[in-house]
Amino acid sequence: MFFHGFCMKKLYAENMQLFRPMDQWIALRWWAYLGYLAFGALFTCIYGKGYDPSRGKAGQGIRYGILLGLLYWGANLLISAPYLLFPKRFFIDWFAIGMAEFVVLGFIVGMLYKPKTV
Repeated sequence: MFFHGFCMKKLYAENMQLFRPMDQWIALRWWAYLGYLAFGALFTCIYGKGYDPSRGKAGQGIRYGILLGLLYWGANLLISAPYLLFPKRFFIDWFAIGMAEFVVLGFIVGMLYKPKTV
């Protein structure tokens, strides 16, 4: 939210006609909250399935963040770009910010993950 509310604030303000009105955002935001919960659960679950105890935690988490970031942001934006009227700057910023977020999230998951001992 920091990146969207601070770093991209001007770009969003200049293109408000491309988005729902604020009252609709507020009324529908619970969909986003459900999406965040699903994302968090899947992100950590997938990491656990591919965890390799013979590799370093930080590197493994960062690599995971990069790969999932490319899958999510790279594919999503390439697929969406031909159909959306957003300025090119949105796609560039979303990709850069999204990749940074995924790398940080991957690092955090990598450092916090504790596999089950059998």
